[in-house]
Amino acid sequence: MQKERNLIFHPFILCTLPILVLFSLNAHEVPLMDILIPIGISLIISFSAWIILRYFLSGIKAGNIVSLIFLLFLIYGNLHTFLQNSEDSTIQIFGSNLILGTIFLIIGVLGIRFFLKTNQNYQINSIFNVVAITIILILSANVVIYFVNNPVNETEEYFGNISIIEKNVNEKPDVFLFILDEFAGKYQLKMDFDYNLNTFNQNLKDRGFSVPNVALSNYPNTAFSMPSLLNMDYLDFLTEEFDEESKDMRIPTKLRNQNNVMKIFQTNGYSITTFYAGLDATGDARIVDEKLCSNGTINADLRKNFVLTYMPITYFNDKLLANFQFDKLECAFSYIHNFKTNESQPKYIHAHLRLPHHPFTYDSEGNYISDEIKESDKNAYLEQLKFTEKKILELIDEIKNHSPNAVIIVLSDHGYRPEINWEDPTDKDLVRGFNVITAIYFPERDVILDENISLVNVFRIFFNEYFDYELEILPDRQIWYNPQKPYVHTDVSKKLNLEI
Repeated sequence: MQKERNLIFHPFILCTLPILVLFSLNAHEVPLMDILIPIGISLIISFSAWIILRYFLSGIKAGNIVSLIFLLFLIYGNLHTFLQNSEDSTIQIFGSNLILGTIFLIIGVLGIRFFLKTNQNYQINSIFNVVAITIILILSANVVIYFVNNPVNETEEYFGNISIIEKNVNEKPDVFLFILDEFAGKYQLKMDFDYNLNTFNQNLKDRGFSVPNVALSNYPNTAFSMPSLLNMDYLDFLTEEFDEESKDMRIPTKLRNQNNVMKIFQTNGYSITTFYAGLDATGDARIVDEKLCSNGTINADLRKNFVLTYMPITYFNDKLLANFQFDKLECAFSYIHNFKTNESQPKYIHAHLRLPHHPFTYDSEGNYISDEIKESDKNAYLEQLKFTEKKILELIDEIKNHSPNAVIIVLSDHGYRPEINWEDPTDKDLVRGFNVITAIYFPERDVILDENISLVNVFRIFFNEYFDYELEILPDRQIWYNPQKPYVHTDVSKKLNLEI
């Protein structure tokens, strides 16, 4: 009886290790809050498994079996990666999910059989407890040391040239921002797909949109393109903040979430709504009033890496993520279709849609794709892009019916990039990185956009026009960087010679 009261906590520590290991290796780019849901799910699974086994076995035996299973998962992923990366083709074969998974299944069965028959379960329980505590302390210490040595400053110090003030203006329209992730501009579409974007652009113009001939992002990746857009400035200071080898993306993430655009809207009485539509919702709780379609979300990169690293079901991963994205996009579409303006309080709607970005879930007619398709499949990308064209026009028409005075901004953050050479980009790579779409609807306003506008100036133009701000229109620059070295920046503006 005394033995049954031995402490059994190792299953509920070891079940979190795969997530905590991934986080400790990626603390520079994964927000701490993003691991809470995965940890919660792991704890529920572990506790449920222990409770079920406890019905048939002693608590000690049940705990040891649960810990064994989680340890096998932890070892499996790292061993699988090691074998797959071997230059020896024979060793690679043993790293396949079929062979390695079978071996681990046999080990698991034999281990469970051992725990069922051995009389050493109490001693093993004590060993598991010590191992679990030791590992969790080491991981926690590594994370704490990293955050202590790499503090993140408040964002206000970076953009002090932009005043966050309330303006006494008569007209405060609803504002919709559609970010169509990885929607290529007309020059790339013609170059890589022989596809003409003129029909889509003309449809936008027929609806009153200003569509510049040349639209460019300022950075070739979402990680910098979005903070630059939403803070209406370049991120040159980051190259001084971090050394060339750093991959710490916490400040860019914070600049995206605590951005000046949302702060200005908030200060001027706007309600702010964001979506989880295949990407993490932008904006933190101090600014955003509504985060829709986000129930049950898990950081997509963390989720993907978890499956790829620790689960012998990696061939299901793309489909799981595709289903996840499809549900979130449909949720966002539904809200926008049914949007009603609120005369007592204007709204800023921030819709960052993972379209036409991979995973590919729609054909050109909006039918759900059941097949798993690689990111490099250009035909699938073009099909989803064609759907995106139709869907965004449909959403625009709905918005104009429900909120006729709404400002609507449609843009992309970068082009289609599977073929890019990040280390030594060609002229075509620069087009792929920077050529985007930009279309702005200012109802009953005669606003003339430059023929080669870049994203950094979009909201400067809006706030000058509607809030009587006097923000300088910045020179349009394109800054290249390799995602593996995000703080090595090169100004390539003069190399982009797109015809105006």
